[in-house]
Amino acid sequence: CFVTKDGAETDLDLGHYERFLDVELKKDAATLAGRVLRDLINRERDGRFLGKTVQVVPHFTDAIQQEFEKSGVGSDVHIVEMGGTVGDYEGVAFLEAIREFSSRVGRENCLYVHVVYVPYIGASKEFKSKPAQNAVRDLRSFGVVPDMLVARADREPPASIASKLSLFGGVPSDAIVVLSNADTVYRVPLTLEEKSVGDFIAKRFQLETPPAEMTKWHDIVGRATADFEQTISIGIVAKYLDNEDTYFSVVEALRSAAWEQGVKLRYDWVSAEQLESHGITALSKYDGLLVPGGFGNRGIEGMILAADHALEHRIPYFGICLGLQVAVIAAARRGGQPDATTTEVQPDAEHDVVYIMEHQRGKEATGGTMRLGNYECVLTEGSLAAFTYGEPTIVERHRHRYEVNRRFEKEINYGGVKVTGTSPDGMLVEMIEGQDHPYFIATQAHPEFRSRPHRAHPLFTGLIRAAKQKKYNKRWGMDIQPANQAQPVSDDQELAKVLAGPDDTQAPAAPAEPAADNTTQSGLQFEESPVPPAAGASVAAPEPAVLPTPAPTPSPETPVAQTPSASPELDSIKKDALEELRPLVTKLDLPSDEKFDTLLLIIRER
Repeated sequence: CFVTKDGAETDLDLGHYERFLDVELKKDAATLAGRVLRDLINRERDGRFLGKTVQVVPHFTDAIQQEFEKSGVGSDVHIVEMGGTVGDYEGVAFLEAIREFSSRVGRENCLYVHVVYVPYIGASKEFKSKPAQNAVRDLRSFGVVPDMLVARADREPPASIASKLSLFGGVPSDAIVVLSNADTVYRVPLTLEEKSVGDFIAKRFQLETPPAEMTKWHDIVGRATADFEQTISIGIVAKYLDNEDTYFSVVEALRSAAWEQGVKLRYDWVSAEQLESHGITALSKYDGLLVPGGFGNRGIEGMILAADHALEHRIPYFGICLGLQVAVIAAARRGGQPDATTTEVQPDAEHDVVYIMEHQRGKEATGGTMRLGNYECVLTEGSLAAFTYGEPTIVERHRHRYEVNRRFEKEINYGGVKVTGTSPDGMLVEMIEGQDHPYFIATQAHPEFRSRPHRAHPLFTGLIRAAKQKKYNKRWGMDIQPANQAQPVSDDQELAKVLAGPDDTQAPAAPAEPAADNTTQSGLQFEESPVPPAAGASVAAPEPAVLPTPAPTPSPETPVAQTPSASPELDSIKKDALEELRPLVTKLDLPSDEKFDTLLLIIRER
């Protein structure tokens, strides 16, 4: 399912058009038989036909043509794609509608393109054009004569195939385009341009067109086919694995982000149900985890396990829609509410951390009562989400009925997750992120619908970047110095600085330019800056830490000099921890990174 900005649930093909054309389409871009039929019946019930018998022809076919015209208003050239196969019963009325359409607008203003398949028979090592010939004949039987044939094949067929199709299909040879499988779907526009398809259409419609500018597509194909040295692996914990097209937009968004970050992407489908029965050991091999959207109780516990595993082991995590809800449940359980759940699974749950929205209660038709389309989200200043987007307010597409119950926000915070994005009125939770986690972020929206092959969505880019850092940076999630810090700081100095607090005796550092600061508040160090904040935006990018003068190495006999700070109580806690715990932790048989992390966690607990 693909969701448009105005909330229409449509076919995946519309997502292809949005990605290729870089536009945001509306609901009238999809003409669905059920919707047209419903509107037709409603018009009859309202007496619009004055008691006449409503029939498929002409009433239903007229309604289809009206949809075509309505969606094409304002366009120089309007593309109408008719899905299915010639001869399908459900498509007969649409075939009649497009036949009538040429008479409605004039044959000179209508061009029919028929896509046919040319199979390759491996046993005899030859191509067969007969299925394509029959398809053209069937289309003609409905009164539709194709002006152009696009012959699809698994591999490049010989020139004789095009000659046969021209002879038996009655289509000129210059109007036959043979398209074999490409190494990436984004090469197709380049191939069509090489075969002069655009010139043929422009000539047919007598249009004056400038030479096509294909630089962007050359760049996309170059990145999509590049042999990057570094490889990262993402585990997609999902439930609808019978048909991978269910998550097509998610995968395309991941690929675009990987190209942008210059890494090879390897992704695996991880069954959420199998995680419930076999445990989470399968997740340890991934550089990052992604939990996409879904409905129902099947696989929910497996997704919760995945989110909990990412929180505990500091694995980059990105949750989409249901992925946010399971992350919130995992955090609430970690924060002292072991029976936290969602009313989607347990309608009468006492601790309903995720529940159905107030205005949706009592409604039974799931598909027709969801929160659909574009909605605004206000991000918390200084949060990882605001840093990733580079904007204080964002707009994303939604498709959900359930929301986070803010009554349990305290438990969620205790579990290591905080709310960093809400609806403008502050009522609905839109974004969450980990409190002490390098990259743990989730959104109630579906950002995959707004990703483009040449402009990856920032949340997907953030996941890929974090996974890359985790795999190739041994200090993953531990660096407290800014990325542009020239001098390295030892682990002992870092420990003293964290415990000592800010040094008020030093002059404050000049604020850094947003583009030069590569370190988020969560400790994630970026190799390059993400999309910079929009002009006039008030988002404050995380500033480089002001590191005080290193304190001398303390010992049980030597008191530690206390650096002035704003809170005497906090100073006391830090001093006690430093004197009592530092000597013990430094003796642990652990790498210095883990000693630092251990002591830091103890201080935070105190």
